[in-house]
Amino acid sequence: MAGKAGLAKAMPFILAFVGNVIIGWALYGILVHLNAFTLRGGIIAAVLVWFGFVVTTMTVNNAFDGRKPMLTVIDSGA
Repeated sequence: MAGKAGLAKAMPFILAFVGNVIIGWALYGILVHLNAFTLRGGIIAAVLVWFGFVVTTMTVNNAFDGRKPMLTVIDSGA
């Protein structure tokens, strides 16, 4: 990153922001379809999405890269 200038340095942060907005929009869509607009419903939906999509995808990616299983545990925040 040291050799990059201006927008190139900021691009990871811009992409992370856009990605997080998309994640929030997707979770909102799930909550709308489940009619689960309570704190409990939101937490349950978020955990299911995290475990069902995020953790499983990271596990598969790390397995194909030949990484240790502990890396998946660390990366997933579990």
